[in-house]
Amino acid sequence: MKVLLRSDYTWYEAKWDPIQNKFIIGNGTQAVDEINIVSVKDDNRNKYVRCKGCGETILNTPSAIKKHHELSKTSKTCLSCKHCSRRNNETVSEKFTVNDDGTYNITTKTNATLQCRNGYYWEYANIDSPEARQRCKYASCESSGVETYKDIFSKYPGIFDDILTVDVLLKKKWEFCSRTGDGSSTFKVPIKFNLYATVTPQGFIDTFYYTYRNSIFYFMYSPKYAKIIWRNWRNYQEISPGYLSDSIIEKITKKVIELYKEVDKE
Repeated sequence: MKVLLRSDYTWYEAKWDPIQNKFIIGNGTQAVDEINIVSVKDDNRNKYVRCKGCGETILNTPSAIKKHHELSKTSKTCLSCKHCSRRNNETVSEKFTVNDDGTYNITTKTNATLQCRNGYYWEYANIDSPEARQRCKYASCESSGVETYKDIFSKYPGIFDDILTVDVLLKKKWEFCSRTGDGSSTFKVPIKFNLYATVTPQGFIDTFYYTYRNSIFYFMYSPKYAKIIWRNWRNYQEISPGYLSDSIIEKITKKVIELYKEVDKE
């Protein structure tokens, strides 16, 4: 798939890393969060699903899902589990092997009991016991089911594809405020209302923000879905009731829609 990066508004080949929950760009030298993406083409993340029980990401095939559901039925997975504990260690024998350079290796044979301590750190259960199977972190996976990965781009394909340029701000007489060291600019709506737009060095309107008392609310607008989408530090979120008053939301929406209508006139 391809992603449009916010850093330079350029398309890059990318793949999805379900472990990091990040987009891996190009040859893998850069991993970015959802918030650093403007658009996604040929989204192929439906090849993964997430287990509702333990939260792990699984390949979306019947065999992979079945294999995951069976993890709690055997103690094979216990050896690599952080909840597996060795108890009653007893050294049975030691074998010394002398190397040609005078150093030596020691091979120790030990008897131990492997026990599960998940859930009850003061109580232990042998990993082959029925109690350990009930305690297993995968115990609820089979009954919990799986879900496809969902973010703003998979839920609303092409949500931010209608990109505005700085000329619409100038036509609507938005006021230039400042320019940063990287070449980005800030414009303010030409009324007594704390609504601003940030413009990239390439001239694209990257995001809007509204200041209220000591808070700043960053957002983007999608004319395709008629939605305001808030931006937090890692991802996009749909607006929650009560986040801002209805009158402020209505005023913000009206001013942003005016910019898109200006494009439609051309």
